[in-house]
Amino acid sequence: MSLRAQSAGLILGTVVGLGAGLLIAPRFPAPPGPEVPRSLSAAFQAEYLVLAAHSYSRHLDLERAEFRLALFSEERNPETFASLAQSALAAGRPEEARALAELGAALWPRPFDPASATATAFLRGTPLQLSGTAPALLLIPTEPPPAPATYVLLAQETLCPPAGAAPLIQVVVLDALGNPLPGVEVAVEWPGGRDHFFTGLKPELGLGYGDVEMVPGVAYRVYPLPDGEVVEGLLAPPCPDAQGGAYPGSWRLTYRWP
Repeated sequence: MSLRAQSAGLILGTVVGLGAGLLIAPRFPAPPGPEVPRSLSAAFQAEYLVLAAHSYSRHLDLERAEFRLALFSEERNPETFASLAQSALAAGRPEEARALAELGAALWPRPFDPASATATAFLRGTPLQLSGTAPALLLIPTEPPPAPATYVLLAQETLCPPAGAAPLIQVVVLDALGNPLPGVEVAVEWPGGRDHFFTGLKPELGLGYGDVEMVPGVAYRVYPLPDGEVVEGLLAPPCPDAQGGAYPGSWRLTYRWP
C-alpha cells in the first residue's frame, strides 16, 4: 500500500471515529459530578436532607453532616429544616421531625465554611471538641433522655402580646447549664383532643423554644415527653386593653432537664 493510501485511510478512520463518538455520546452521558444533589427535583432534595438529618441524629457527626450539605446553599438554612420538620410532624413522622430539628439547630446560625468545618458539641452539658482550632459554640442536641430523667418546671408566666395576636402556650426548655435544648417533644392536651410540638422549629425565637396556639375558654394540660412536670388547667389569661376591657393573653413555661 502506498504512503498516500495509508494517509487517506488514517484520515478516514479518524473522521469516522469522531463522528461515531458524537452520535453515541448523548446516549451515554458523563458520570454524575459533584453537583448531583442540586440537580435533583425538590422532592429528592428534601429526601436527601432528611437522610442527612437521620445520619446526624444517630452519629452526632456535625463535620460529616456539613460535608454532605456542602453542595447546598439556600436549601440548608434553618427555615428549610424547620419547614421539613413541620411537614414530617403533620404527616405523623415525629422521629423524622426530631432529626430535622436537631440538625437545623446544630447548623444555625453559623454560616458554612467548607475550608474550616469546626464545632464544639455540648452533649448533656459536656464539651466535646470535634475538629478545627477555633471552634464556634453550637448546641448539638442529644437523643431523648431515658427514664427516670425528668423535665422540671422552672417558671410559669403570663404574657400580654399585642391586642389581636393569637394566644399561645410558649415552652422553653433548657439543659442543666441553662443552654436552650432543641428537639424536645411537648404534649398538649385538652378535653377531647391532643397535640404535640417540638422545640427548636422556630430558631429565630430561640433553639429551645416551641409554641402552640390556644383557643380562649379551653383548659390545657402541658408537659414535655416522656415524663416532664405537668401543668394543668391553662386558660388564656386576660390582658387589659386600651378601652378598659380584656383580650386573651399567652402563657410561657420554662423547663429544665434534668
